[in-house]
Amino acid sequence: MDFGKWERRPWSTLPRDELDAWAGDLLNARPHGGETVAELSARTCAALTDAGQGAVPALLVTHAGVIKAAIARYEGSVGWDAKIAFGSWRVFDAKVEP
Repeated sequence: MDFGKWERRPWSTLPRDELDAWAGDLLNARPHGGETVAELSARTCAALTDAGQGAVPALLVTHAGVIKAAIARYEGSVGWDAKIAFGSWRVFDAKVEP
C-alpha cells in the first residue's frame, strides 16, 4: 500500500488528526495522500482473479495488508480485523468467486 507522506515514518510521528481521519473511514480516507484501503483491496482482488485464471496453483508472497484484503474478499468483513502473524500463510481458492 502506498502510504504517501507517511511512508517510512514511525506511527508515533504521524499527526493525530490524520490518523483519526484514517481510522474513521479506513476504506476511503487518504489523509497521507497515498492509496486508500479500498484501492489496495481492488488491486488485490484483480491480482487474485488473474491468479485464478492459471492452469496450475499460484503462490503469491505478499504482506499482511494484501492478505487482509484477500480475507475480506473470501471471508467477509472480518478480514480487516484479522490478526496476521509475521511469516504466516493462508490458502485461498482463487478459482471460486466469493
